[in-house]
Amino acid sequence: GAVLGSNVLISAEISDNYLLDNNTVSVELNGESQTFDLTGSDNFLTLLFNKVLDNGDYNLKVSAYDKAGSYAEEIMSFSVNNNTPQATFIIDGVQNPEFVTSKNPDFKLVFDKSVSLSSHSIKPVKDYDIDELSESQYSIGFKEPLSEEKYRFKVSSSYKYVGSAPVGNSFIDFIVDTTNPDLTIDSFPQITASSQIDVSYSWADENIDYIKFSGDLQS
Repeated sequence: GAVLGSNVLISAEISDNYLLDNNTVSVELNGESQTFDLTGSDNFLTLLFNKVLDNGDYNLKVSAYDKAGSYAEEIMSFSVNNNTPQATFIIDGVQNPEFVTSKNPDFKLVFDKSVSLSSHSIKPVKDYDIDELSESQYSIGFKEPLSEEKYRFKVSSSYKYVGSAPVGNSFIDFIVDTTNPDLTIDSFPQITASSQIDVSYSWADENIDYIKFSGDLQS
């Protein structure tokens, strides 16, 4: 059934070629009787049901008799989801990465359900295209290679409800770094009588994660 926001408004029309019995019209939600507004008379009635509901799955039944004793009912199922969507950012196959090692990354936005995007942007500003791969997945294609710096991509989205839906905001901060670290080992004696040597080094990369030493000492 339809996916709705928390404020549910449902209308129904009840008609008959004979006289309807207003007192027999009923509305049940998940088996519980509900209050509603009823207007009209004789052989045509309009029913309005308005209620704020929690998230979940619902079955609504509307039933009525005419004055000849004939019975009719209509049942509909729907879900209420008042949550806001949050995007998962997949860049070069990595979920929500801190670092990106490509200037032309494969960039996707993934949601858990069907969404509509209301806005999206990247800072520093870069030109890009956005394509809908499915109702819950979008692709970002940058028109020029990204420079090596820090970016923030933001997106606002809402679930595809029947009626209004709350907007959720998501963002990712990532750094494009494609340059290998510039690491220098200071010179030390090639021949020494000591079984222990002191090695000093320097590097020029603010994003360096760790430095590994390897090698064998031979007598």
